[in-house]
Amino acid sequence: MKLLVWLMVLLVCILLPGRVAAQGAQQIVIEQSDEFSYSGSAGVRALKGNVRLRHNRTVLYCDSALMFDGGRQARAYGRVRIVEPGENLLVRCRYLEYDAETGSARLYQDVVLSDDVLRLYSPELTYNTSKRVVNYTQGARMEDGSARLSSRLGRYAVESGEMIFNREVKLEDDSLTLSTDSLRYNRKWGRLYFVAPTHFVIQGTDVETSGGWHEMRTRISHLYPFCRVQHYDHHFLWSDSLYFDQNRGLGTANGRVQWIDTLWKIEIRANHVQFDRTRAFYKAWGDPLLRSFGGGEGDSLQGRRSTQSSSWVPDTLSLTADTLMAMRVSSRTNIADKFSENSKAGIDTSWLFKSWGRVAGQSRDAQLSCDSLVYLQSDSLALLMGTPLLWPATFQVSGPTMKFYNRGENSGTLLLPEGGVLADRLEDSLFHQITAARMQVSFDSGSIQYLHAVGQVLTLYHIPGEDSGYVGLNRIASDSVNIYFARQRPNRMIFLGKPEGVLWPLAQVPAGEDTVAGFEWMGKLKISVQEQIKGVILKNPDRGGYELFSVPNQVDAVDLNGGRNLKRKSRRR
Repeated sequence: MKLLVWLMVLLVCILLPGRVAAQGAQQIVIEQSDEFSYSGSAGVRALKGNVRLRHNRTVLYCDSALMFDGGRQARAYGRVRIVEPGENLLVRCRYLEYDAETGSARLYQDVVLSDDVLRLYSPELTYNTSKRVVNYTQGARMEDGSARLSSRLGRYAVESGEMIFNREVKLEDDSLTLSTDSLRYNRKWGRLYFVAPTHFVIQGTDVETSGGWHEMRTRISHLYPFCRVQHYDHHFLWSDSLYFDQNRGLGTANGRVQWIDTLWKIEIRANHVQFDRTRAFYKAWGDPLLRSFGGGEGDSLQGRRSTQSSSWVPDTLSLTADTLMAMRVSSRTNIADKFSENSKAGIDTSWLFKSWGRVAGQSRDAQLSCDSLVYLQSDSLALLMGTPLLWPATFQVSGPTMKFYNRGENSGTLLLPEGGVLADRLEDSLFHQITAARMQVSFDSGSIQYLHAVGQVLTLYHIPGEDSGYVGLNRIASDSVNIYFARQRPNRMIFLGKPEGVLWPLAQVPAGEDTVAGFEWMGKLKISVQEQIKGVILKNPDRGGYELFSVPNQVDAVDLNGGRNLKRKSRRR
């Protein structure tokens, strides 16, 4: 009798193993099957037709299945599906191998993992039902809303929404395309994390970065420790860190920032740059440097030809201050009217630059210092305010305000509407000087060619000796004067309006009569301007932008200066 009961219990365990409570978490439970067979010698259960298996919370559906190792291993065939009750995750394939001890399912052939939004396709992947982690090593493509991604390797943690992709990673969205070797993606945040050199394009902006993140929903990016940005064809930016809101066009770049506009031949370098790309507005601080390499679209570059070749080398304006601002302006004629009547027709926009706080500037032949400066690039028109000083060659120009209009090819006109002083240094303590209520100075190829002064004009002119040196001082007061220069020295002077003059031998000049009111030679400040600009360049080095357009290097500058000096010496001879 006892033996019969024992056989009946054993038969129930074989035929209805899913109903035995003692199976435990490491065994697979058979919940449904149209057909069932058991091979006692091999320990294999064969299931066929509407098969449903369960392991803990995981439910597996298939057309047929084999179970081994006392229900710890299973193979599923046909229309295989894995579902999690109460969850919207579904995994489908044609063939599956399942290990109950590890909770790992190996899926093959037409594998699809999906939820309400996600679709992931792969020829083969592994799904750990205990940890709820998906891995694939044979390549996959994914659709997550509007995002389409492919990679060779991948990992998806279902609970956290974290995805990691490796090798040949490519992503496309409605507004973004991306390629990299490694990428993290958090589905819950909709955020991409860059963990390897990455290239992506978003709404006309081409980006290269080695780290940081980008939110696909808000289109906000924070890129670091290095990034390179190209906006359309001619705006480039390099920085150590960049925070950018693509929808609003707002951003902040920090750490060795270099921004270049190759269309208008300008660049800005600084430690910090804030920008509004919609308004084309840039504000730079932290040792900022502005450089202009010539005119804009349709303009010939300002510069001169190299003595070593026939290539055109653009003249360079370098400007630094406590703060620099650059912005594109429309209705440019109204702005230009504030500075000059010489506005160009046919150009609707231009770059307008403002700088304030310890402003220092340098071109090929001149240096400048002031408290604030405004510069309109399309007209090469500058307004200097706050004790401005200008040093063209051996000259020094000072006045309450200055306006400079560049006519191209390193030529232009300097206006002192509120008066000022022009001095030409001859020796350590000798200076030609002129002061007036209003002055206009014309330059050509970096040299003063003509000066026109009006109102309370006072001119001090040192008389050269026959052999060398200077023998006397000529002091002339007049209503106006026209001075023509040759080789950077006065050649012909025309005084108008009852001029009165006196000539003293150099040794007999009365005390205080050898200088005009308001004159002080600021040689140390001139040297400080040069050192200030050199220091800013060292703190903010070129990050590769000069390869985008021709810019004179140090050798070119030496050759050009040397050639020009030799030419001047030959003229003097």
